[in-house]
Amino acid sequence: MANSSPPRRPGKTAGLVLLFAIFLIFCALVMALTGLWRAYRGYTVESHWTETSARIEKCLLSVYHPFERNGGGTTYSLGCQLSFDYGLHHVEYRLHTRSDRSPAARTAIRNWIRENPPGTTLAVRVNPSNPNDVAVESDLPLRQYGTPRDAGLTALVFGAPGLALFAIGRKLARPAL
Repeated sequence: MANSSPPRRPGKTAGLVLLFAIFLIFCALVMALTGLWRAYRGYTVESHWTETSARIEKCLLSVYHPFERNGGGTTYSLGCQLSFDYGLHHVEYRLHTRSDRSPAARTAIRNWIRENPPGTTLAVRVNPSNPNDVAVESDLPLRQYGTPRDAGLTALVFGAPGLALFAIGRKLARPAL
């Protein structure tokens, strides 16, 4: 009588690999949707928002130390107080750019502040339904918002390993004959 072993059942490893793969694919889908949202917002800003000039009241180099207790690094961003008239309203807007860790970003922000002292005007686009929603059109040392490209690249970073792990997990989950 031949000694036959029972078919192998998928183990915990295959389940964990598949679970992690599904998580990465979910993150990729969220970032893809974020990219679509950013593209739509960019279209809306360009086509429907009103362009006007905003006056710089003051600008500062914002220095932040994330995870300072654990020896975390330093990030830099630009923070400005802008004011402009929109219709019958006088609007005060607080501009904050994205952060960056590089010393080159710190230098770029300092140079930008020196070249754009209080009283300088910036081209901005204002949301007609909410004048406190502003997108700066003038060049800034760092971006104000993320781009669709950023979101798309992040979706690829999550999606490619997610799909590869999904294929590996499926292969591990197949019962051996």
